[in-house]
Amino acid sequence: MKKWYRMPKAKLFLIVGAQFLAVIGVLCLLWVTRYPILTQELFTADAAKSYEESNAFADSVTNANYNILDEIRYQTLYDTDGKYDPDKIVDVAKYEDTGEITGKDETGLSFRLGDLYSWGKLISESMTDYDAARSKLDKQDGIIVCKRSDGTYHYFHYKDFKQMIDYGELSFVITGDSSADDILTELKQGEYQESNSGESRFRGLQDIDGKIAYINCWNYDGERVVGDYKTVNGETVLQLVNNSKEWNGKLNEAYRMINNSAETIYSDVDNYAVAQNQYQEGNTNITYLYVNLDNKTVITNKKKYQNFDNYKENLKKMKKSGKYVIVRPKLADYESNIEKAGKGDSMAQKWQETVAGYVDASDYIYVSVVDTDYPVKDNFYEQNEIFTRYGAGGVDTRGSRKCGFPDRFVKIRCITGSIGKHPKNSWKRYQCNEPDEWRGQRRDHRRTDWKVTHSSGCD
Repeated sequence: MKKWYRMPKAKLFLIVGAQFLAVIGVLCLLWVTRYPILTQELFTADAAKSYEESNAFADSVTNANYNILDEIRYQTLYDTDGKYDPDKIVDVAKYEDTGEITGKDETGLSFRLGDLYSWGKLISESMTDYDAARSKLDKQDGIIVCKRSDGTYHYFHYKDFKQMIDYGELSFVITGDSSADDILTELKQGEYQESNSGESRFRGLQDIDGKIAYINCWNYDGERVVGDYKTVNGETVLQLVNNSKEWNGKLNEAYRMINNSAETIYSDVDNYAVAQNQYQEGNTNITYLYVNLDNKTVITNKKKYQNFDNYKENLKKMKKSGKYVIVRPKLADYESNIEKAGKGDSMAQKWQETVAGYVDASDYIYVSVVDTDYPVKDNFYEQNEIFTRYGAGGVDTRGSRKCGFPDRFVKIRCITGSIGKHPKNSWKRYQCNEPDEWRGQRRDHRRTDWKVTHSSGCD
C-alpha cells in the first residue's frame, strides 16, 4: 500500500498548498516593505489605537529632531543675524580644537567662511578624481624649506627660491662636486638628497653680503591643499608660517587643519541648505523653538515665535497646538505629551542628553511640537494616512488583534502558534524592548534591541 503522501491527490494538495503559502509569504513581504511604519506595531504588546500613540510616530519625531538640532547648530555656527554669512571669520585652529566659530581671528590661521566652503569643494572634488587632484598639486609650485641657525624656518615657493639664486640674493656654499644647477634641478623635481655620507652637499646659503642666511634647505614633503586662499589678514599660508612665531615650523599642521575644517564646512553648509528647506515654515507639520537664555536669542521655523520677549507666551501656545516635547537643562523640567516619548525617566534623560549635546548654552529651552491636524502633506501626514487606513485594525470579536493588512489581502492574526507541548492559548510574541535607541552623541548609529516574551493572548 502506498504511503498517503505518495498518492497523486496528496501530492497535488501539497503542491497547491506550497504555492498558496508562497503567495501569502510574498504578499506579507510586499506589505511589510510598503508599510514599514506598521511593522513595529505588529510586534508590540501595547498596540496603538492612533498614529500619535504609535512607536512610528515617536520615532519620526525623534528622527526629525536630529535633523532640526543639526540645523540649529548650523545656524549658530554659520549665521549672522539669522542669515548665512559667507564673510564670517572662521579661526581654523579654534574650530579644529573646539568645533565652535566665534567670528574672531584669535590665532592668525583665520579665513572667511565662504572661502573655506569653496576650498572644501575643491578638496571634495579632488577626493573623487585623484588624477585631477594630483595634476593640480603638480602644477602648484613646490615648496622649499630652509633652516636658520637659530632653529627657525623659512618657506619658499620654488620659483621664488630659484629667482633669488639667479639674482645672487642667495648662493650655495658648495662643499663637493655638485653645482648650484644640479642642486636646483633636484629641488625642482622634489628629489634633493643629502650625500651618501649623510652630510649636505652644501654648507648653507649665504646672502648678498656673504653672511650665512640658512644652514640647510630641502624639499617640503608634508600635507598640501588644493588651491591657496588668503587669511583674513591678506596673507598666504606660507607668509603666515614665515611671519608668525606661533606658526613657524608648523606648515604641515596648518595645512592639515585647513583640509579638515574646509571639508567639514563644505559638507555642513550643503546639509544646512537642505535642512532649511525641509523644515521651513509651510513645508512641515513640525514647529521648533530654541531659546538661548544665556544670550537671549531665539531660533525657530515660525515667524510669529521669533521675539525673545514673548517666548513664555509662545511656549504656552505651542503646548496647545499638538504633540510636544520640551527639554531644559534640568531633567526634572522635561515635559511631553507624546505617548512613546514621554514614559519613564529613561526617555526623558535621552532627550535631555541629546539636546544638550547639540546646543551651546548652559541655560536654554528646546521645544518641538507636531501639529496633529496635519495641514501640510509631509512625512507625518503620509504616515498618519497609512496608519489610519491600515494600522488601526482594532480587536475582533474573539479578542485577537489583527495585523492591519489591507482588506484586499488576507488578514492574519498577530500570533504564531507555539510548537511543542505548551499550555492552551500560549503564544510566542516578539516585543520591541526599545524601538529607537537614541544616539549618545552626534553621528552615532541607533540600534534596536529585541527580547522574546510569552503571553496568553494578543492583548
